Amino acid sequence: MSDSGPSGRTSAGLVEGAGGTVAQSQPHALIGNIFGGYHLDRIVATFAEEIVFLAERTRDGEIVWIRAARETISHEEELLLEKRYEAELRASRKLSASGVALPVRELIRIRERPAMVTDVPRGEPLDALLAQSVQPRPLRDVLGWYRKVVLTLEQAHADGVVHGYLSPRHIFVDGERMTLLGLMEPDYDDQASRATDVRALASLLYFATTGRPPRAGFPYTGHPTPPREMVEGYPDALSRFLMQRLTIESDDPVKNATVFRRSLEALVVDPDFRRSAAPEGDRSNEIPTIIVDRRPERQLQKVAWGVAIAVIASSIAIALTYAVMSVRLRTAEARAQAASTVADAGAAAASALAGHVPVTDARVAGANVTTSETSRTSAPGTSPSANARARLEAWRCLHGEIIGGDGQLDPKEASGCTARAPSVSSAELLAELDKVRAGLLAEPTASDAGASEHDSYARLFRRGADEVEVDVRYRLENALPMDRLERFITENIDGDVGGIMRTLSARDGAVAAWARKRLGLPQ
Repeated sequence: MSDSGPSGRTSAGLVEGAGGTVAQSQPHALIGNIFGGYHLDRIVATFAEEIVFLAERTRDGEIVWIRAARETISHEEELLLEKRYEAELRASRKLSASGVALPVRELIRIRERPAMVTDVPRGEPLDALLAQSVQPRPLRDVLGWYRKVVLTLEQAHADGVVHGYLSPRHIFVDGERMTLLGLMEPDYDDQASRATDVRALASLLYFATTGRPPRAGFPYTGHPTPPREMVEGYPDALSRFLMQRLTIESDDPVKNATVFRRSLEALVVDPDFRRSAAPEGDRSNEIPTIIVDRRPERQLQKVAWGVAIAVIASSIAIALTYAVMSVRLRTAEARAQAASTVADAGAAAASALAGHVPVTDARVAGANVTTSETSRTSAPGTSPSANARARLEAWRCLHGEIIGGDGQLDPKEASGCTARAPSVSSAELLAELDKVRAGLLAEPTASDAGASEHDSYARLFRRGADEVEVDVRYRLENALPMDRLERFITENIDGDVGGIMRTLSARDGAVAAWARKRLGLPQ
């Protein structure tokens, strides 16, 4: 049989450095036997509790991986592993549309012990890529791929799925695509599992930028060595950020991947961080603009560059028109004229983003351009990706500012809209808007846009006080409009919204002061 998986690479290349003991020639009693319709060909890796086999499905010769419980583990360990396999199967089915999780096909039994059949992962395990050098890596080199890992895990969290023991061997890199092995549906404490994933994200960034795992040294005291003490010129702010995530007794307020990403992005756009990461005269460690310029006003200032990367050159003028200049479309005649102006280039941009023509851009792996109708009518049992939902919210907001409301779009209003989708490039959002203006999608009314905005605020408050605090702090720091958010709070103050506002008012800082003012409490 062939050892080639779906990616066309040999399976040997898929498991080198995967975190277990590679045992390609090791004899094993199970090799050569058939279980559950699968012929076990050889062992690709072994771990403390399980063995990973390369196998062939007997009915059609398709190559798969089978993870099976080792015969040496206890009955209690076997039950826990079987429970995890079941949770991974449920998570795989839930995430089948997003593509962030390695597909789990089915559960079988091998000599009465649990086993799980999965696809062969595409690409290379991240730990193998990191093992190519033991030296600390420049932030510029790390943050590009690291942000994709964070966004992939954030998407999983948004769909109610966690990992629980994430490490580089569970992350496979295939070009721009990131795939996570071992994602599961939590059985009990979802919040604790997400917090564990956040700690794993911090550990990964620590290891990638220092060349050492945070728990290096013996005995481990629970206090990793601060990165700034290990790497000359390491940004002090990033060192403190990682230490707060990794110190054992730390009561970390960052408890999910979304808050982690927003906190990190707020950190890396700070001028002091950028200066320390790229000293004067030395640009080798400069943080790439596409990584740190997530604030909407920066996106708008550089939107021409973003469009040049993300779509064909013909859409540059459209992006500049919408993002930089005030667009006034007060009458039906003006709207029709604008639609005619952007029709050809907007259609080309939409076609490119939909994947009909090749495009080289910096979009997030797995974030497919989705129309409003697609987002509304996802197949039963699946949920649209977090990126698709964010894009839809931002699109409705942008379009509502032009067609509904006061009929105009200025940079500050556009900033408020694009802030709803920080994980999606401004070029994609603007191309989506051009797609609407070109008549490729139905135009929402002003009331549609208003309803969408209300739903967006409601979802924000359902995520809890920590998420609301991050969102409000971002608005305050960037002087974004607050009147609509505050109107929503006033209209819903008697319910959960009021409870979250009271929680925020008891904290410290600018957001707490804002909450006290909204509640009429003394400062």
